[in-house]
Amino acid sequence: MYGKPIDTENCYWDGAFNQEDIAALVDGWILTGRIGFFMVIWLNINLWCTVLRRDLKYRNLAAFTTVLALRRGYQYIFYILRYMEYDWVDDIHNCSTYGFIDTFLGVYEVESLTHICIERYVVAKYIANGWPIRRWHYFLYQCLCLFFSLLYSLAPFFGVGNYVKDFSCLTCTYNMVLPDTWERYAVLSIFLLRSAKPVLFMLIMRFWTQQMEAKYDDKNVPWVEVRFAHIVDSLTTTVLGCWLPITAIRAIVIIAINFLGMEVDMKEYVWAIQWAVWVEWFTPAVVTVSLMSVDHLLRSKMFGGDKTEDDIIKVFEKED
Repeated sequence: MYGKPIDTENCYWDGAFNQEDIAALVDGWILTGRIGFFMVIWLNINLWCTVLRRDLKYRNLAAFTTVLALRRGYQYIFYILRYMEYDWVDDIHNCSTYGFIDTFLGVYEVESLTHICIERYVVAKYIANGWPIRRWHYFLYQCLCLFFSLLYSLAPFFGVGNYVKDFSCLTCTYNMVLPDTWERYAVLSIFLLRSAKPVLFMLIMRFWTQQMEAKYDDKNVPWVEVRFAHIVDSLTTTVLGCWLPITAIRAIVIIAINFLGMEVDMKEYVWAIQWAVWVEWFTPAVVTVSLMSVDHLLRSKMFGGDKTEDDIIKVFEKED
């Protein structure tokens, strides 16, 4: 199936996984990625090709789902090249390119979701204070996402860390074995800024948004924005649940190897790594199902319905 045996010698775990373990991991990785890719393509078609594209609320959401699709899509290009036995794809030195692309898009995913949460707080604050919404905010959000993605992914090109093959032995990521120099703390800081900082921002923004919503005028509640804020809340919870397993494993490895001096025998945790990789790679499908279940307007568009946002809001008003 893979065109030739998977090279575990130069893999991150230096052959800790056998060919059968890696093959099972990659089989699930391909399956979950393929399902997630096609489902999120369906989602993106409805976000970009229906009247939703004109709705400012959906701008950052569409950017987030587009990056989800791009990250899974480019992986298939590399996989096909490997299947065709192009040796440069297997060369460990190409991790500098492969790792950069995956890290850039991975950070863009996280930052896009973070700025969706920030957007909801900004909108709630503007409404609560009676200020007009600034359209340039949406351009600013994407500029910030681009800035952080480049900042974290370009670091190895300036001597801060390096890229190596990851758990799958087909993709590349930051090297989690850190040198005993200042570089150790620089790479650790990048890991925290990429993982812990966005989650903290998401939680804080959601808490502040709820506080702003409490200040809305009871006689003139902006149900359109309240509805979408609840959608963002559900989306954030769902995505964080998908990202948590693989992030936790990487954090445990970093702490155990670099700060506790422990030797980690990953052969005993193959099942956990497989499960975590599959769950993370299945995120686009989970996002699609989650949005369909909580966003009545989007679900209507995805299944060819003709409901408008006014129709949806009337239901919200009655339920209140």
